[in-house]
Amino acid sequence: MAEFKNYGRDGNQSDLRQADSEKSFGAPAQNPITESVGVKIGDSIGGATKAKKKAGRLPVIVDIITGILLLVVVIGIFVGAYYLFRYYADDYEGVDVEYTFICVSEEAGEINYRTLRNKELYLDTADNTLYFGDVVSAELYDLQNEAGEMMLVVVVEANVKYKSGEGYTVNDCKIAVGSEYTLRSGNVEISGTIVELVPANAKATARNAVGGGN
Repeated sequence: MAEFKNYGRDGNQSDLRQADSEKSFGAPAQNPITESVGVKIGDSIGGATKAKKKAGRLPVIVDIITGILLLVVVIGIFVGAYYLFRYYADDYEGVDVEYTFICVSEEAGEINYRTLRNKELYLDTADNTLYFGDVVSAELYDLQNEAGEMMLVVVVEANVKYKSGEGYTVNDCKIAVGSEYTLRSGNVEISGTIVELVPANAKATARNAVGGGN
């Protein structure tokens, strides 16, 4: 029986199976379609990795900013609470003062001023009666002017509250030189103005000095 043989151009015999086998063990064939798909997939994976890294950095920055803002808010609350406490804190100092209260009018001579001595003075408000001190002395003077006015001078001693920057208060009522009030003791009512306000010990020292000099 005749054998089928394949002769190359150089006259050497070659086996098709051997040629196919050699191709399979040689360099792999490159497929342009798979290469293109591989490049695209690689690019996608690389881009996703970078995006994840950027996304990972962003929350950290946000957390830091949020933490700083919360810290500022907490500090602001504590500082505000401190100054609010200082403002409303009852850091008044109790002191004894003497104030001179005068009433100038044509009707001042009709006031039974002698009954005021050693009595307590009160201020009547819309919903309360406030203690305003003890009368130390009460004197009536004739001004001898054409209007026929008289001047009633009442010296009052009181324990008041003092706070730096706010001054003196009696039962939450501010007293100062120039303050005008209508005060009452029993049935006697006088309307006038505070013209002098000094610490009680200073007034007593001045009186003792005057008495010693006489």
